Amino acid sequence: GRTSWAARLPSRLAAFATAILLFWCIRRLWGTESGIAAGLFYLVSPLSFAISRFDVTDGLLTFFFAATLLAARETIGRHEQGRSTLALSAATGVAAAGAMLTKGAVGVLLPVLILCLWCILTGRLRSLRPLVLGPAPASLLLLCLPWFLLVEQRNPGFLHSFFVREHFLRFTTPLDQRDAPFFYFLLVFLGGFLAGLPFLGATVRRLLRSLRQPRSWSEELFFLLWLIVVVGFFSFSRSKLSPDILPAFPAAAALAARVFAAGMAQLRAPWRIQALLVTVVLAAAAIHPSVRLEIAQSRIAPLAGAAAAAPVEKSLLTADGTLYIVQAGTAADLGVAGPSILPSDYVIEWIRKHQEGSNVVVRDATSSLACLGVWGPAAREILTAVTDDDLSSEA
Repeated sequence: GRTSWAARLPSRLAAFATAILLFWCIRRLWGTESGIAAGLFYLVSPLSFAISRFDVTDGLLTFFFAATLLAARETIGRHEQGRSTLALSAATGVAAAGAMLTKGAVGVLLPVLILCLWCILTGRLRSLRPLVLGPAPASLLLLCLPWFLLVEQRNPGFLHSFFVREHFLRFTTPLDQRDAPFFYFLLVFLGGFLAGLPFLGATVRRLLRSLRQPRSWSEELFFLLWLIVVVGFFSFSRSKLSPDILPAFPAAAALAARVFAAGMAQLRAPWRIQALLVTVVLAAAAIHPSVRLEIAQSRIAPLAGAAAAAPVEKSLLTADGTLYIVQAGTAADLGVAGPSILPSDYVIEWIRKHQEGSNVVVRDATSSLACLGVWGPAAREILTAVTDDDLSSEA
């Protein structure tokens, strides 16, 4: 049905599929315990857990991104063993096409960069032959090219908007006003992968002891390059959003799980550090004034509280998260942060709880109001035909 749960289902399925993929691949490399740990580290990481509850494409991109790299790595391994690589090479192209169609060229360009760097550092450039000369490129083009051509035919200007504006201009200019410091994604990663940080650190320390023998830790280097390239690439972007680096998290989960192959006796220090980190973070959150106020009052984001406390004469709240306000005879609308991950009943209950003594009227109008979004090169032209409002950039 047309429910929030159904809308978020693809993100949840993508997260689960990524965890299963990690388990299957890491189990083959480092054993069952490491495979289970990799899947769990990915699922319980704060960022991947949060993204799996939103209706966004980053989770699906991460699955295809991981599938592309892992299939390519298996293709290279089979080539070095003298085994057939046709099926895996084709699967690599199919996965890359899924990444490309999900969120653009980063789903192809970054895996190519990661694979090339890995092969250069480990002296196996010739092993890229089954990927370059095999069915992978043909599979990618066969799945992507018809779609892009058909969309451009139906919506002239799509290719320019998609590749120039959404790729080049968003990356190189503060077009969407989402610029942030260069170290922004480093902080996002540290907070978003909190549960696995001590184990990731243990693996990295082991790698640093073997820097002069890259062949002896080529598998770990593969995942380390994966992590560094994704976080580093998006750190140069002028339009930063925290979900952008989610494709790095399968690599981080794999590296964190690597230490489990050494046996549980070697994991006492990481477990203690993890317990300390979680305790400190929870304690810091619990004593923060805004967090304490939020816990004391409700489970709704502060923005909803600010909206309810505003001196309005009348407000109309829809369960889909839009708060319509009438103040001094002028209609306005305000998006409420929070309802997308919390049941709408909580929003309405919170507003009603805090409306005492104010001239506020709350009515659930979900069945009578709707929000229509239009995206694409011709969006402004289409909307101009149905409204008298000024939709120009200067308005």
